[in-house]
Amino acid sequence: MRPVRLEMEAFASYGGHEVVDFTKPRQNLFLITGDTGAGKTTIFDGIVFALYGENSSTQNRKDGIELVSQFASVDVEPYVELTFTQEGIDGEEEYKIRRVPLHYKRVTRGANKGKLKTVSSSVTLTMPDGMVYPSKETDAKIIEIVGLDRGQFAQVAMIAQGEFMTVLRAPSKDKKLIFRKLFGTDLYDRVAVELRQRANEKMEQVNVIRQTCATIAAGLEIPPNYEKREELLVLREKIKEGSLSYMEEFLSLLTELNEYLRAEETKSDEEKNQVAKELEEISTLLTQGMELKNAYEIRKSAGERWKELMAQKEERQKEKILLEQLQSADQIQAAYKLYLDAQREADRVSRQLEEAKASYPALRAKAKESEQQHKKSRDRLTEQSEKSGKVREMARKSLELFSQMEQAKENLVKVQTQAKEGREVYEKLQQSLTEMEEKEAVWAAELKALPQVQKESLLKKNGLAVAQELLGTIEEEERAEAYTKKLTENLALGQKRYEEAKEDYRKEKEGYERQYGIFLDAQAGVLARSLTEGSPCPVCGSTEHPKPFVWMGEAEVLTKEELDQYKEQVEEKNRKMMELATKCNETTATIREREETGEKRREQMGEKLNTLLGEVQSGLSCQEMREALLTHMAALEKEQEAVSQKLKELQDLEKEHDRLRSVHAKRKEETALAAEKEKKLTADLARATSLVESLKDTGEFKTREEAMQADEKAEKDLLLCRKEEEQAAAVDEADRKALLEVSSRMQSLTEELPKRQEEKSRRAAEYEEWMQKKQLQEEAWQKLLAEYAPEQIKKLRQGSEEYAKEVASVAASMEAADQTIAGREQMDLAALSEKKEKVSERLALCQQNWAAARQSASVARQIYDRLAPGQEERKAAIGKQEVLEHLADKLSGKLTGSRMDLETFVQRYYLQKILVHANRRFTAMTASQYRLELMELEDAATGKNKGLDLMVHSFVNGGKRPVNTLSGGESFMAALSMALGMADQIQESAAGIRLDVMFIDEGFGSLDDRSRNEAVRILSDMAGEARLIGIISHVNELKTKIDDQLVITKDEKGSHSRWVIS
Repeated sequence: MRPVRLEMEAFASYGGHEVVDFTKPRQNLFLITGDTGAGKTTIFDGIVFALYGENSSTQNRKDGIELVSQFASVDVEPYVELTFTQEGIDGEEEYKIRRVPLHYKRVTRGANKGKLKTVSSSVTLTMPDGMVYPSKETDAKIIEIVGLDRGQFAQVAMIAQGEFMTVLRAPSKDKKLIFRKLFGTDLYDRVAVELRQRANEKMEQVNVIRQTCATIAAGLEIPPNYEKREELLVLREKIKEGSLSYMEEFLSLLTELNEYLRAEETKSDEEKNQVAKELEEISTLLTQGMELKNAYEIRKSAGERWKELMAQKEERQKEKILLEQLQSADQIQAAYKLYLDAQREADRVSRQLEEAKASYPALRAKAKESEQQHKKSRDRLTEQSEKSGKVREMARKSLELFSQMEQAKENLVKVQTQAKEGREVYEKLQQSLTEMEEKEAVWAAELKALPQVQKESLLKKNGLAVAQELLGTIEEEERAEAYTKKLTENLALGQKRYEEAKEDYRKEKEGYERQYGIFLDAQAGVLARSLTEGSPCPVCGSTEHPKPFVWMGEAEVLTKEELDQYKEQVEEKNRKMMELATKCNETTATIREREETGEKRREQMGEKLNTLLGEVQSGLSCQEMREALLTHMAALEKEQEAVSQKLKELQDLEKEHDRLRSVHAKRKEETALAAEKEKKLTADLARATSLVESLKDTGEFKTREEAMQADEKAEKDLLLCRKEEEQAAAVDEADRKALLEVSSRMQSLTEELPKRQEEKSRRAAEYEEWMQKKQLQEEAWQKLLAEYAPEQIKKLRQGSEEYAKEVASVAASMEAADQTIAGREQMDLAALSEKKEKVSERLALCQQNWAAARQSASVARQIYDRLAPGQEERKAAIGKQEVLEHLADKLSGKLTGSRMDLETFVQRYYLQKILVHANRRFTAMTASQYRLELMELEDAATGKNKGLDLMVHSFVNGGKRPVNTLSGGESFMAALSMALGMADQIQESAAGIRLDVMFIDEGFGSLDDRSRNEAVRILSDMAGEARLIGIISHVNELKTKIDDQLVITKDEKGSHSRWVIS
């Protein structure tokens, strides 16, 4: 991909129409130069926006309205159009893409004319054959054509200031996150995470198995007298602690225990059954003895009671006969009472029949007279009803006429009043309508200024927002400068501490070397004393010893242990010195990085400040920029307040104008309605006047009172006749009802009398029959019942029944006792009870022993049944868990001495390829002094993961040191080399990708002349004949090294570009 032509309008700092023709440079290496804030980087932003719809920055991403130029009018449509070529099947193919960001546009017609509306973003891609590609699929198509997404394109095509410096110095853990996205190595991280998850899941399963086995084994109870009790107890505790390797031995001993417990259970059961049988026999004898004793006692008491009952037999027989006679008298008395009731009912019916026959003639005569009176009153009511109806009808009509006349007069007055009011309302509405039309015309003229004021308000708000954001950036930079100052102070203190530690280490090292020499001399003296002629020396092997060492013994000699401790002290001093040196280097690098970042940020802040102020100022401090910005913001706020007040007044006027237009339309309708109402009221007035005149001479009565009196009299006469008729009807109805009731009663009693007389005769016959049956005449049974009261009879009957029951009960008891005794003698119950108690105690003990043996055997058997079946599965699960755990630790870098994880190991492969490309430039830039290398694998995996840490190999002294120790210029060259190497690797690894453009943003100011010349030479070689490389810089020295230059300037209308070709 190679850009051919970039066209921009109203984009970022470019307010007007701008065209950059990339075919003009005669060389492929060119310089983009200009003052700070002029808009140099915006050239690359335009290319990235055209392709991907966003700017190029990864830290300050922008799209939409943020990219619309503040220097252009709202009526100008912002856009970026890029023409570029791409290698195709038939050679180079040319594409054109035009992208319009989200922006504001003024409404030109309709109700919202003059207001601003939001216009959505759009994109148009023209293919080499002239076809316009569908807009919804354009973004995906661009990635397909270029072969890179926005992030990859920004990394490959643009080396931004400071970004690769951060990558260069970042620790391995941070580099891993950066390279993960770049190289797509997240798969290896997911593999490690998945293995760790599986290992954890399997560990959870194993923990459950261990816990389950421990819980099951804990329930085992071992008899105290079991010979292998101690062995089982030890194994049980091991399993409870989670050591399942003892499970097989535990199950083997548990099998033996089960056999022992089963034998003990059988033995206890047999002993229990024998004692239970003996107890059952004793219990049977004791029960029989108790029954025999009870039978003797019952036979004795029952015999005595039988004699007493037989003594009462004669007297009880007399009472029985008396009770039978009293029962017969009671039955005869009941029949006598029924006879008396029937006789009384027959007499009652006969008497009532005679009374009804006597009253019937008088009631019949009265009913006939009442009927005649009722007929007369009914005739009078009919006559009066017709007469009163005629009079009342005449009165009603007359009253209606009188009411119509009064209503007509009232309407006449009301209509006259309404007609007058209608004329007044119509005149007022006409006047109000004229005033409204005049006011509406004045307000419409004033509202023409509203769109311009709205735009001014929006611009002021945007300006204040940008200023506020810039103020925050300035304050942040001030805090960063303060922090850098603090770091500088800390650096001076750290350097002082380093010098002190260095001196301390030198002295300690000299002391150790002196003591070590003394120790060696002393060892040599001891060895010399042990040499004998003819025996080989343990050091050189010689059998001759012409000059053995002579130890003088004047200095104190440390032991080997003391010397080792001394050496550790020296090494600790060295570590402390190295730590202080590393901290100083890191602080120096941080200060240098912050100074470079601060310079870049101040340049950006100056650029934004110049844009806001509309004038070019350079070299301002943060304090000066903040003061200038606050002054500008105060002026903006004052202007914004005035514009806001004017806008509010116009908006209020617009609302009032809309309301007035609505009221105007409504008032027009009201005026038309008032005219129609006035016309209608005039017609109503004429009709009301005519109606009053027509009603004056109509009606039968002269006055309303005369009509009302005639109506009331007719109504009273009618009511009086109706009342008389109702009273006569009531008397007639009552007399007819009384006659009907007597007639019905006579018929009913006549039918009932023979039945009552027949009932009386039947009851008399039954009474006589009962006396003959019981052989008691009336005098006899009445006398018997008179002598004995009901309570006495009840008491006699109860005593007789109880005597009979007791005789039967005593006889049954004697018979049952005789059957039980059956001629047997009584047993010794005390001896039997004592023997039973002793056998019961023996049985309880046997049952307790048997239950304990059974429970122990059951528990042991259950434990074996639960543990034995899963033994192989447990062994397999534990083995798999151990394999997964080790593999997860290995791939995650958790093993001691192997702290590098799988993803880092894979990334080293990619990073090594990048270093091959990078070192071609870095070695050349540093005059073959340095080469970038990865930390050795063994060192990178020790302590913590340092697999992606970079080292600098010096060809001068052969040593290696961390990349953080490079100077500012060396760090830039290393970062530039890394960036170029990464770009080469991405293009090499992405099949079909050929990116023939690259932009490098700043950093050359930190290089000396030789390094700068070498960097330019290498970039020129890279460009060759195919690749287009643009260096974005304001360093003056580059202007003399690079002939073709794109010069960026900025004025009150925004940024401008022009080519300078030497």
